[in-house]
Amino acid sequence: MAASFLAMASIHAASDAELVLAENGTCDRQIVIPDKAESEIVEQWLLMTAKLMEATFEKNGFEVDVVKESAKQTDKPGIYLGATKFAAQNGVTVDPSDLWAYRIKAVGRDLVISGNDNQDPIKTIQRLKTPLAMLGTVKGACDFLRAYAGVRFLFVNMSQSQYASSGDGLGILDKDGSLKIDTRSVAFTPVRKIAVPADIDLKKTPMMRANYDNAYETFYYIANNFFPPLSFVEGSEILWGWSSWRKNMPKATRSISPYSRTGNAPLSCRSRPASGPFPTA
Repeated sequence: MAASFLAMASIHAASDAELVLAENGTCDRQIVIPDKAESEIVEQWLLMTAKLMEATFEKNGFEVDVVKESAKQTDKPGIYLGATKFAAQNGVTVDPSDLWAYRIKAVGRDLVISGNDNQDPIKTIQRLKTPLAMLGTVKGACDFLRAYAGVRFLFVNMSQSQYASSGDGLGILDKDGSLKIDTRSVAFTPVRKIAVPADIDLKKTPMMRANYDNAYETFYYIANNFFPPLSFVEGSEILWGWSSWRKNMPKATRSISPYSRTGNAPLSCRSRPASGPFPTA
């Protein structure tokens, strides 16, 4: 009887074990990104994601550094993002055929978030040279921040320059090293502790659907699986943008675009089946 009780207590304790990343105003780890990524756009997105994670920790009073893998301090555990050597050495990989797939795994005192990150070979953002990409690590990091760090991705501003790298993928940081992109649409709800299950090994292939072709990618869209904002359903189609604005807003306000200070309407598009890098299941 006593042995049975002890066994049950041991199982319960094991299930409650946590890998604490930050607590009581203290964080002893670094956010680690690869020395070199698959492409420039992936490299930019991993840096933006690391900076968003840094901002999340700092909003809750935890100091944490973002470093490249070769500069990581050996005496500090890490939160590894992307295809780092550490992830490969510890077998934290995903099936390359599962687009947008990611894996979150605890390795001792370290945490790895790694996914399929690849530049789209053809498509770019509308009217820009910036390529689209499959960003499994970014999706995994967004899900981690939402589940364990109190982050909420609330809405999207239609200005590309405020949310992702523009042009050829440069200019994402201010001179002080902080994110240049606008994070006002992100809610950093207060948390006293950031922790994950000590035995976490989450593998996920999220359902991602593009709300329009050759669009652009933001933390909001990635966190919310690319489902359309400000939309309504008409028959079997989802309408968004100016058509949705006219349908949902009073006549007195319809002449003002929700996306532009000048009042010019954005393009009206009907959603299409996912194509290119966006799988539907």
